[in-house]
Amino acid sequence: KLKEKKIMLFWGMKDFCFDETFYTRFAQTFPAAQKVVFPKAGHYLLEDLSDSEIAQAADFFLQK
Repeated sequence: KLKEKKIMLFWGMKDFCFDETFYTRFAQTFPAAQKVVFPKAGHYLLEDLSDSEIAQAADFFLQK
């Protein structure tokens, strides 16, 4: 059922816990997901991203 849901993957490529291997697996599991990769961000995206990058997430969650 999750594969039918609207999904966006926001991924910090410098995540110490969920590295690129996890991103690849999620991307393969949810091929229709929108994907946004942040090369310089780590595990705590909200601390690492700029306001405009955070706005991307907000826009996704505000869509109906």
